[in-house]
Amino acid sequence: MPSDRHRARLWIVAMTMFLDLLGFGIIIPLMPHFARTFGATPLAYGLLAASYSLMQFLFVPVWGRLSDRVGRRPVLLISIAGSVLSFLLLGAAGSLRMLFAARVLSGVSASNLSVAQAYVADVTTPEERARGMGLIGAAFGLGFVVGPFVGGELSQVDLALPLGLHLHAGTVPFFFSAMLSTVNWGLAYALLPESLPPADRTAAAIRFLDLKRLEGVFAHREISGLFAVSFLFTMAFSMMEQTLILFGEDRLGMRGLDAGKLLGFVGVLIVVVQGGLVGRLARRFGEGRLTVIGAVFMVPGLLLIPLAPASRVAGYAVLYAAMVPLALGNGLLHPSLHALLSRRCKGDEQGGVLGLNQSLSSLARVAGPTTGGLLFQTLGIGTPFLAAGAIMLTAAMVAIPAVRPPARRTDGTDQGAKARQRRS
Repeated sequence: MPSDRHRARLWIVAMTMFLDLLGFGIIIPLMPHFARTFGATPLAYGLLAASYSLMQFLFVPVWGRLSDRVGRRPVLLISIAGSVLSFLLLGAAGSLRMLFAARVLSGVSASNLSVAQAYVADVTTPEERARGMGLIGAAFGLGFVVGPFVGGELSQVDLALPLGLHLHAGTVPFFFSAMLSTVNWGLAYALLPESLPPADRTAAAIRFLDLKRLEGVFAHREISGLFAVSFLFTMAFSMMEQTLILFGEDRLGMRGLDAGKLLGFVGVLIVVVQGGLVGRLARRFGEGRLTVIGAVFMVPGLLLIPLAPASRVAGYAVLYAAMVPLALGNGLLHPSLHALLSRRCKGDEQGGVLGLNQSLSSLARVAGPTTGGLLFQTLGIGTPFLAAGAIMLTAAMVAIPAVRPPARRTDGTDQGAKARQRRS
């Protein structure tokens, strides 16, 4: 069992991640309209969204290796300070170039999840590590759930400040996010001690682009199919996610308040499924079946979105109806797929395999918004969702053979039995 001191550190780093993601979640429903005020086309907005994920792909290993050299605390403090600056840049942005600069900086700064996970590993025993990682994951997810709703509500606020300062409606959420990140930095500075002793630090080389990581996809043949499912699922979902509000704007005149409520509804459903249902269903049906079922569930949700009529009441009714299978499918597929990946590899390979999957997911979040924005602009506002539906259907078809237990090898070794032994 971790000591009371270590347990307190876990809660502090979880609060750090929650505030980090709350600030990020707040701006999600506002960015499409904000970018369009500076003349961004749908493709430009897709590239704007993709720039954030590209920076995460590049900087997740950088922050992780840097924290191995200098410690976790300074890296967390630097990355949180970067978030403060990125939100201030967004609020003060006067051009599309400034928006890109702010999103690039935000992507660099938000690549600190691996450092938080390393902190958890430093202060927990192997027996308590899963619980600690779960706490970080819950804080991470809760920030995404609460953030869009708060951002939508704040988008209506027009705020007069002392000294003649005035924050116009639409910019308040960005400055509020900057304030949250400032509070976050102060809490981390005051309450979060270093977790990595100097004797345990290494002089690991720091690389901004390590393509050798991706070679692991081919090195793990038994789970390469699961990697493919994860990539396709993430690409389809991010394609939908980044074009949904653009679609709502053009079809229904959607603004930040409505977008925040819609995304908040999705987040609540995902949390309900992941927190209350997926564990019970996994014990009854197994993670493999839930992965396939989750992928299948998402297809009709994606295909339903472009059918939303221009009528405000009927249009929102269709969008909310589409979000139900999307959220249920996401809530079933995401944790089930990660559980399968974890169980199909050896204990000493889990970190590398899950890290590789995170890198692939970042690349998928680059491809998804870029492709979605291009389709939206060139072929019509409904085509990104049709394409995402086709990608998810492909993911479901790939998942059917990928989730089956590994076949018996030619040397007579039953890989499925080995996997079952590792689980027990």
